[in-house]
Amino acid sequence: MRLKAHSKESQEGFLKHLELFFQDPSQVLPQCLESGFLCPFSSYSKKLGKRSTDQMDSFSRSSDQFLSGISETYKIYESNSAPLLGMLKTPYGSVEYAKRGNTDEAVLAGIQHFDDKKWRMLAFTSLVKAKNVRIYSSKNLYLASCKGSSPGKKFFADVLLEEQIAFHEDGEILVIGNEGTSINISNLGTSIIEVHEDSRHHTMGAILKHVLVKDISADFSLTSDFLSKYSDDFPDTSRYLSGIEDDRHLIREMKEMRIRKSISKGYFIKGEELFLDAESFVSSFDDLPLERDIVTEAVKKYGKGIYIDNSSSRKLLEIIWDVSGDEILSKSFPDVEKSKFKSLKGSPVEKIESMRRMGETKEVEERINIEPWSQESAFLIDFLKATFRSGRQAAIRDAEKMTFTGPVSKAVFYAFLTIFQETGNREWMFTQNEKDLGHIIAEILMPIIDSKGKRLGDSVPELKKYIP
Repeated sequence: MRLKAHSKESQEGFLKHLELFFQDPSQVLPQCLESGFLCPFSSYSKKLGKRSTDQMDSFSRSSDQFLSGISETYKIYESNSAPLLGMLKTPYGSVEYAKRGNTDEAVLAGIQHFDDKKWRMLAFTSLVKAKNVRIYSSKNLYLASCKGSSPGKKFFADVLLEEQIAFHEDGEILVIGNEGTSINISNLGTSIIEVHEDSRHHTMGAILKHVLVKDISADFSLTSDFLSKYSDDFPDTSRYLSGIEDDRHLIREMKEMRIRKSISKGYFIKGEELFLDAESFVSSFDDLPLERDIVTEAVKKYGKGIYIDNSSSRKLLEIIWDVSGDEILSKSFPDVEKSKFKSLKGSPVEKIESMRRMGETKEVEERINIEPWSQESAFLIDFLKATFRSGRQAAIRDAEKMTFTGPVSKAVFYAFLTIFQETGNREWMFTQNEKDLGHIIAEILMPIIDSKGKRLGDSVPELKKYIP
């Protein structure tokens, strides 16, 4: 026992504090949730109601540590002297107490700090150990249970308010945080608190400062629906229960543990959804840039479980690409030479887009295979190809970079701008004759564009009348 000397002033303050206690010793007693026959707190209340010196002396012969502590504290009060105090280390911190006998130091500390919501619980340390009673103490509530009852939502809400932990109520559940995976805290089999991954509080550490029970693990349990069908694992919670680690840290450790276990079994996980086979896993992606069967085969070939934290197929492709990238491209673009795969740059999605553009370029070249008959017709054919290959805006941008050699080329450009309704602030670039010719050419071009170039051959004779 570490001792601490009391100054005369602090000694007087301590004794006045005990005087307040012995005006009504029952104030150290919590309200029992069950009470009634054989309730130790009802028995204590009756005994403490008789506050004679003889009654206090009789408690010293009791084997009950609480009653013994009352008697020992009374002797200190009567002696009007407490020059030395012991210092007791507890899970709640360090507290001082005065001792004159053999009573448990924790019990003495609780009695002598009867009006402190944290320390007063210690008065029943021995009772908790021997009889498995529970003590619950918060700013506005001081409760006990001698038959294993939970203090209920009201108590835990009071604790959270006192600890400045923001929450909202969802029926009988107190909810902390709003986003991410959640864990559920139950007390004596009753679900009381739901904690989400975005919480940076130390929720269980805060709660346990207000609870005195024989076995924390028997009274409180942590569960989570995250992959619970295949794993109910939790990491070591000792640092979390002691308030060292926060909610987010525990939840993320739990997720990582369950993910590792599920992946080791060859399962597939997307967010918080688990899939037992590659087919259902791949089918859950709505944004696949390739045929589903090709990706499914690649996932099977990968040979391991996969975890993805969101619903984007981009990450899935990145995971399996090193194993099956070339095979995926080969099956998706069978007409493209494999030697071109090595020149592709960027992410898998970017490589797929590059391959798709190559395929589209080849298709456009095969579809629009008319040989130009003049410089102006070459411009028209190139513009058509650029439109089908890269889109109208890209084709217009490319054309604007050109140096036009004559009015016919400008009329062709104006024809495309008219069809695409992009003349706008470009009208000044063209003479009236170029615009008039452009409107005529546009009439011929519209069916060609609608057919994606397939009708170009049929329209060549008509075009040659205006584009020599």
